[in-house]
Amino acid sequence: MKKMDLAVSITVGLALGFFGLVSGITNSLLNPQPASAASPVNAVLTTMLTSQTRWQTVQGAAQFTWYSQDGSTQIYINKFSLAQPYNVYVDVIDKTGRGVDGIWISDGQNIYDVDKHKNTYAKSVFRQALKDTSAVPMQLSAVKPDTVTFYPLSTIINAPIREYIFPSWFPQGRKGDVYTLKKEGVFLGRKVWVVNLRTIYKDDTTVWVDQATGIILKVNQLMAGKKFLDMTFTAFKVNAKIAPTTFQVPAGYSLAGQ
Repeated sequence: MKKMDLAVSITVGLALGFFGLVSGITNSLLNPQPASAASPVNAVLTTMLTSQTRWQTVQGAAQFTWYSQDGSTQIYINKFSLAQPYNVYVDVIDKTGRGVDGIWISDGQNIYDVDKHKNTYAKSVFRQALKDTSAVPMQLSAVKPDTVTFYPLSTIINAPIREYIFPSWFPQGRKGDVYTLKKEGVFLGRKVWVVNLRTIYKDDTTVWVDQATGIILKVNQLMAGKKFLDMTFTAFKVNAKIAPTTFQVPAGYSLAGQ
């Protein structure tokens, strides 16, 4: 989506920073002693690894606040609806007016990048390869150290919410960092695990993980001791019915170039 180049760069930066942060999950957690196979930490990692199998539909909204080195912030809202296996609607809203926004839609056959400013959309074919999830590990013993295999659909969604709805990358890491289950709690009326990750580079991330779905509902992230990201779901609904028209281009938009 042309109007979302900045959003993409933010997502990529987030992915690089966060994946670098997370990719150092201690190897001993991924390969625990047999007596620890059912440990609470492994329960969290397994739930996240298999998150996409734990829900049929999800809907909601999340606010992202990024902190730059000069002290300024950039705030986005992501409103989303997803229905398994391939239907996605994400509305990206720039709250600070210094970035870009747009809508990303998949109906499982086609992908639509909607430009809200020009009232147009671009259309592309949903590639068959995106439906092949066989390479994604489904248990911790299948995780390869130093290798991250992303859930295919998450690699093309043009919005940062993808990293949290599809968190299977989180348990796929390498040696060196400390991953701690701090406590259990309740967020948005749902039971969550609160997990802290401290890297060998002293970066620090705390996530709130929905126990039923493995989806990350909240993030506080520090890079080099400074705030980098705060992300908070403001609404979250699981397995509620979603109208099929949600995954169509909204009225009032025309195909670009026509």
